[in-house]
Amino acid sequence: MLFWGRTPIDAAGSLYFFSRGSAMQRILHSLKYKGNREAGISLGRSLGEAVIRSGRFRPLDAVIPIPLHADRERLRGYNQAECIGRGFSMHTGKPVWKDVVHRTRKTDTQTKKNRFDRWTNLSGGFSLSRPECITGKHLLLVDDVITTGASLEACAHTILDASPAKLYIATIAYATQ
Repeated sequence: MLFWGRTPIDAAGSLYFFSRGSAMQRILHSLKYKGNREAGISLGRSLGEAVIRSGRFRPLDAVIPIPLHADRERLRGYNQAECIGRGFSMHTGKPVWKDVVHRTRKTDTQTKKNRFDRWTNLSGGFSLSRPECITGKHLLLVDDVITTGASLEACAHTILDASPAKLYIATIAYATQ
């Protein structure tokens, strides 16, 4: 329902709910800020299993992890969404296309922003490096957590400019208020 009427995606889903102080917050914090890449891979495998079981994300050609800006990825040492994508790929055999979408500019952290500020922060923040690769394809955009959906929505609109056949979104968690 989060993307309904704003972004023409074919299906979306999350495995878990995310709330402050929860075990899921601790796990994702460990993935994102403490170098626990294995958590992302394990969660990605679980996401792959759930996506296949659901039957709502078919057919599927490739997985696209939501990109980090190159400076942030260099600082962190990895992209947590890519770890999730790799785990997803291990379970499903679908390739991870990490170089198709890029962040075009460094944006402020989204963690303390409201929905409007998040959208403004990300406006024009993504670009396609190889649009011909995704035209007519069935793609799954993956990320760790949805809060307002602004990052996924902005990235999805960029991908949709290349006319994929279908675009799906899947995340590990959905943030509750």
